[in-house]
Amino acid sequence: MPYKLDEKATLETLAEYVVGTAAGLRADERTRELAPDWEALERRVADERQARDAARRRTVESRARLRIVDARWDVLVRDLSEKSLALSGSASSPPHSLLFDTVTAREARDFGSNKAGALGEPLVATLREIGNAEIAPFAARLTAINAELNKAASERKEAEEAEAAFDLRRRRLTEDIETQVAKTEVALLQRLARRRRLVAAVLSPAERP
Repeated sequence: MPYKLDEKATLETLAEYVVGTAAGLRADERTRELAPDWEALERRVADERQARDAARRRTVESRARLRIVDARWDVLVRDLSEKSLALSGSASSPPHSLLFDTVTAREARDFGSNKAGALGEPLVATLREIGNAEIAPFAARLTAINAELNKAASERKEAEEAEAAFDLRRRRLTEDIETQVAKTEVALLQRLARRRRLVAAVLSPAERP
């Protein structure tokens, strides 16, 4: 009978399967020589889990960095808004109106990680055009935080894409294990004189106590 693995099986499930199969093969002297191929799969699954966990860690870390830089960007833009408002006397007067007439500092928070390009860079350009000495220092600070935000957003995207690729790798690994299952089933039937119950005990997780 064909032994199929769940195509959605996690790496943890696959690890248990290959470890159990290798152990089952080693438990009978007639099948012991088949174990090394499964032991190789054990190492491969273990390596894949380690790589996946490292990729997950990079994703978590990159998201954390982006949250912090994003929060710092919000604080800086809020400070700029408050300073320009104090200079202007009202929201409808320059320089505040020139900086925040279209999008307020509060609204800017909702723009997500693209806020550096969508809002930060135009703010820098406007600050330089205004040329007010009291708010001019914000241009350099905003330029720096824009660059940080863009970098953090790019790193998060790369980390998430790298992590997502592990799902395809897991499916390919599942297919390779199933190929080894088929080869092992044939070899077992030859060695065990068609004792299918024993074959099932090795290859079918459902048959294990």
